[in-house]
Amino acid sequence: MAETQTPTKAPAKASVKAPAAKSALAKPNPVDLVADAAATPSGLQKRNLAILGGALLILWITAFASGSKIVVGIAVVLTVAVAGLLLWVWRWVQKQRSVIDIIKEGAGSKEARAAAIAKLDAQDGDGKDVVSQLAKAQLVAQDDPDRALEILERIDIAKAPSPIQDEVRAMRAQLYLVKDRPRDARELADQITIANATEAASRGMLAAVVAETWARTGKVKEAVELLITIDPDEADFEKVRVPLLMARVFTNFADGKKDKVKKDLRALMDENLNYLGRFANPKAKIHPELQKLAREVLQTNPEVMKLAKKSQNRAQRRGR
Repeated sequence: MAETQTPTKAPAKASVKAPAAKSALAKPNPVDLVADAAATPSGLQKRNLAILGGALLILWITAFASGSKIVVGIAVVLTVAVAGLLLWVWRWVQKQRSVIDIIKEGAGSKEARAAAIAKLDAQDGDGKDVVSQLAKAQLVAQDDPDRALEILERIDIAKAPSPIQDEVRAMRAQLYLVKDRPRDARELADQITIANATEAASRGMLAAVVAETWARTGKVKEAVELLITIDPDEADFEKVRVPLLMARVFTNFADGKKDKVKKDLRALMDENLNYLGRFANPKAKIHPELQKLAREVLQTNPEVMKLAKKSQNRAQRRGR
């Protein structure tokens, strides 16, 4: 079943108050997303560099064997061009690694994030470095998702370096999803190429964003097929387990698999009770049946049961 995107009315009386929604934005760590963007671009990974070097070697052997000045000249031009490209890549990667170092400093607290954001602003004075802006948005999102979305919406994805375009799309789409705007996320998700990610955490994050978007906008079969290829419980995807579980909740619900939905909701609850707030919050634009399932799972939690009992006892004392 596809998710209904219209606001739903809260039940007249709920036995348990849903916890405040807590997004999965804090996972993965900002460093994981930016580190993948700072890696060698997909077209120039080690294997491809070896192939390129071999091709140049063959070119020079052929040029010398031919004795032709024209062929040698062509070899010189191509070699200079390749060297220039490699130099640009090396400088670009070094610059992005400096961003990673700054982000690591901001991983501890709100104050540390503020200090890291200030350093990013100082390093990227004109606000045109895409990796710096992505890193800043990831840090800002943990305290102010609306401001983070504004930062990301100012980025011209078409002009961004190709290795980071999908990272920008994914984070914008993720924020749209958390704000219950899956239709806005759909265009971005459809353009993401998950196979381009070189790190498992980034592949998992991209898959979670794409699958949740598809599940909430009618591409349920595609979402199911995508998530079959990734197991949130594998060690490689530990850092993105929460967003993957959330994506599976939406996907299995849209596919009518309520038992699987409850299983993943329980797994999320075991991670952090507040994660279920995203599904159980009456103000969220979530299908009422999914809200109901989330509340049912919440009511099995010992902490929630204890709070409900205290609330019931207070009500009885007031009624005497």
